[in-house]
Amino acid sequence: MTSVLELRDLVKHFPIMGSKNEVHAVTGVSFTIGPGETLGLVGESGSGKTTVGRCVLRLIEPTSGTILFRGEDVTHIPQDDFRQYRPKMQMVFQDPGDSLNPRQLAASIIEEPLLLWHKCPDRADRRRRVEELAETVKMTYGMLEQYPHQMSGGEQQRVGIAKAIATDPDLLILDEPTSSLDPSAHAEIIELLIKLQEERNYSYLFISHDLMTVRHISHRVAIMYLSQLVEVGTTTQIFKEPQHPYSRSLLSAVLYPDPTARRPRSYRLQGEIPSPIHLPRGCYLASRCPVAEPRCLDSVPPLIEIGEGHKVACFRVSTLDELGEYKYAVDLETRIT
Repeated sequence: MTSVLELRDLVKHFPIMGSKNEVHAVTGVSFTIGPGETLGLVGESGSGKTTVGRCVLRLIEPTSGTILFRGEDVTHIPQDDFRQYRPKMQMVFQDPGDSLNPRQLAASIIEEPLLLWHKCPDRADRRRRVEELAETVKMTYGMLEQYPHQMSGGEQQRVGIAKAIATDPDLLILDEPTSSLDPSAHAEIIELLIKLQEERNYSYLFISHDLMTVRHISHRVAIMYLSQLVEVGTTTQIFKEPQHPYSRSLLSAVLYPDPTARRPRSYRLQGEIPSPIHLPRGCYLASRCPVAEPRCLDSVPPLIEIGEGHKVACFRVSTLDELGEYKYAVDLETRIT
């Protein structure tokens, strides 16, 4: 089955004005997303997660690499030609207040994609379609006649989701869609996204810092560190048996929602994160890693498969257990059946 999205060695460098140096935002990222699948993309701030999402939609142009959408190479086609793919590739932004036009009513915001892509030429049909979309995302009729500043954060994000699904896309890039919401709105939006995916078979690239949310919504998880992917696997593989030192460190810092559950053994990295302008010649984690060896300083470990779709970029993946077992004491309740 053809993947909805496939990235091959995606690279994005940002030039620094007045200098010959560049910021290495994304370095050699490769992954696939299948129909109806959610890939959670996680990592620290500055790791390159949002840049990956924006490159996929060609909101910023990649430096090199390949972007395949439904098997077609869309990496370097002219923007005028790329427009035909935009209705099928949509984005939900991190801050709904900033992503919505403050001068438009919610109904006009949702209607805009229908007008742009000529989905409903008849005005009455467009109005019915807007009302259907509002009902789909659990908006009340009165909210359609409100401006964004009159809404709560959760209501604004519902407008953003309705606008994104108006063109019936195949792929949604969800860039921290719940980070600015209160806990109740957060839970409602996540459940809404899960329901929409189950009903319409959407594919999601879910970008987030919230590891518990990623665990709840994702089928697979990719972990980024300093522009690179360091581990990719199913949700169970990543959360129950992480193999990369950075993955273990990241997950050991999670505030687990069950206070009675035994927490995994603390796994700390020492030292400062290298500069994305002057990256190390070897493994980017080597200067902070407790199991680094001489070859880690000279060579970049490839992302290799260690079994059943689980990929890790570490020379010492087979000897990490010398630092102690890393497992959660409770079973994971994932969406995977």
